[in-house]
Amino acid sequence: TVAPTTVPPTTAPPTTVPPTTAPPPEPEVGPRSRGVVADLTDVRPLGIDPVPTEQALPVLALGDSVMRGAAEELTERGVVVDAVVSRQFSSYLPEVQAIRDAGLIGSVVIVHLGTNGPFPQSSADAMMEILADVPVVVFITGKADRGWINGNNAIIRALPERYANVTVLDWEVLSAPCGDCFYGDRIHLDPSGQRFYTDLVGQLIGF
Repeated sequence: TVAPTTVPPTTAPPTTVPPTTAPPPEPEVGPRSRGVVADLTDVRPLGIDPVPTEQALPVLALGDSVMRGAAEELTERGVVVDAVVSRQFSSYLPEVQAIRDAGLIGSVVIVHLGTNGPFPQSSADAMMEILADVPVVVFITGKADRGWINGNNAIIRALPERYANVTVLDWEVLSAPCGDCFYGDRIHLDPSGQRFYTDLVGQLIGF
């Protein structure tokens, strides 16, 4: 009798492949949140949902001669511009109140004031009391070689911390890449500066 032969079991090498870790998905770039916009890469739409009314102006821009220089370009984008040479922030408040009382203020108000003189925190707060029900208020910082600009801009940059509907477009910082797009006073915009300014506002508002 031949003894059966026993073949020793073979041990197969493991076939388990170490798990691979997939890279995290790219974050979606959606509407930006409120705050101070001081980087060109962060100038993206605020995701405004306009509130339709029969009388209100969807996008209203209030400013001085700097904004006035870009009025034609802004108007072509659908913005209603009220900008006057030498306008002062504080003395303009009654007119803003009248505009609101007339029912003309809609979903977006853009404010570029402070080039021509200083204004106190109380004036900024009074402006925001008038604009309290506006979904989006965009303040634009000043750019000028004037002693009051730093103080005005400090007040403006702090507004998003005080008011949830405020976004600041930091023109003093964002205008640097524009280069030689100002007239001789380095304050008012030449045609290329007017287009650059309007494009920044347009990218933020989404028009």
